[in-house]
Amino acid sequence: MIRKHIYRLGWTAMVLLVLTSCRMKDTKQTYPKDEVAAQQQEQAASQSEKHGDPEAEQGQSRKPEAGAAVPAGGAGNAGAAAPAGGAELEGMQTAVRAVQNLEACNQLITGSFFKAGDIRCGLSFELTGEGWESDRLKCVFTLPDEMHTSYYDSMRTAEILTEKGKKAYKITPETMEEVPRVPALTYTIKFAMDDESDPHISVKGEGGLAGDYYLFEDSLTFPDVFSRYLSRADLCLWPTENLWLLRNEIYAANGRQFKSDVLSRYFSEKRWYRGIIEPDSFSDSILSDVESGNISLIQKMENDTDRDKLDGRNQYGLEDLPPAPYLQYLGRYDETGLSGDLSQARDMGAYYAVPGEISVPASITREQLQTVLEGGQVRVTLDELTGESRMLSLNPGQEDRLYGFLLYEAGEEPTGRGYETGIRPDYNTDEYHLWQTSWDTVMKTVYKGDIYIMKGAVSGADTGLLRASQYQQEIFPDPADPETGQVFCGQVTGNRLYYNSRGHFTAIYYLGD
Repeated sequence: MIRKHIYRLGWTAMVLLVLTSCRMKDTKQTYPKDEVAAQQQEQAASQSEKHGDPEAEQGQSRKPEAGAAVPAGGAGNAGAAAPAGGAELEGMQTAVRAVQNLEACNQLITGSFFKAGDIRCGLSFELTGEGWESDRLKCVFTLPDEMHTSYYDSMRTAEILTEKGKKAYKITPETMEEVPRVPALTYTIKFAMDDESDPHISVKGEGGLAGDYYLFEDSLTFPDVFSRYLSRADLCLWPTENLWLLRNEIYAANGRQFKSDVLSRYFSEKRWYRGIIEPDSFSDSILSDVESGNISLIQKMENDTDRDKLDGRNQYGLEDLPPAPYLQYLGRYDETGLSGDLSQARDMGAYYAVPGEISVPASITREQLQTVLEGGQVRVTLDELTGESRMLSLNPGQEDRLYGFLLYEAGEEPTGRGYETGIRPDYNTDEYHLWQTSWDTVMKTVYKGDIYIMKGAVSGADTGLLRASQYQQEIFPDPADPETGQVFCGQVTGNRLYYNSRGHFTAIYYLGD
């Protein structure tokens, strides 16, 4: 994924960058309201007015078959995410020392958390020390944008020095330097990620940050409903009852109580649920534009009893979709690359089979990094199918640059031609990823063949996920001009991919600068 960060760093800082947390977390992105097109605001407002009774069941009931999986997937998540508790430490990737001290796993620093009863309040963690050996964590809180003058004004940060076995710390979160200071309040943050029955983080105090925080990936049915505008392909195979519950989960995460006994019992069993707003007092105005838009889409899908007739004739379910041959490559990394030739697409009824490629970040191990830092060189595979590779070494004479490494053809000397390269750690996989030119990830081809794209799937491109999905368009194979054979736009490309449990893509986004 392209991420632009311009720094002026010496060689010492470069080494620190390599060994510290540079992982780019894909968190919920929000934008000041004045940046959203007026048309989109009006649309969202209109949708909000049409929601009516959120508890009302819509459409004709269609129950899932016994044992049927909910056809949800995600970016890097084709199934249930791994628990974040300390019980999962054994046999997983090497935990960062700060994470070990808190008896958690690396998902603490690679995931994001939301506040029970008010999903608008978020919490994430960053490393401030030397990578896997770091004892220090930065706590980053976000508050609803509408309460503040800018996005940065909605952030509060504090650092803690973790100690082995110590779970509770005093923190005084403060605003960023770029905005006027506001009175800082002191809280106690307590980590309970090793609690198998209720893994969470509690923040005690008198201010607005106080509450219990839960991991998005482990807690919610379909976290994407809060971070991007969904597509029909995302929901077309969901049973009506599941759609009804998903729609009301948006209200539940925002603290709404329910009149329905069914919904009250259902959400009371969710450890993250806090019903703090009575139904008659709840206002849709607290919903974000993306939440409001997804509620409207879900309502339409509930009422559309033919939503799974993707070819216009036959009803389809998950059992009708063959597992994708590249499924094993999905779900491991934050960024997975896709390219497909739509001009060669074949209509398979519920989906298109499109010739294309799947790629993942090119990487090296910690042992290989140490070899390079000691003046050696290592081989980096760029195509697993052909064996194509390049060599990686320190970048001679470029100690004052962010790109402190050089990627070059085998047999050449590092002093010759090559590609200036940076390195960042991936704490999910215990690897280091390579990047070039404004944080372009160096990708490695792992699959060539048919790529399965659901009918109704969408594509979009922007600097952030929310914007990319806001202006997404449905993917249609473009027929060639019968006279010239020319295809106007016959390619689909993405680096942020969403798919169902069979690996069929429902949304393909390209995020960059």
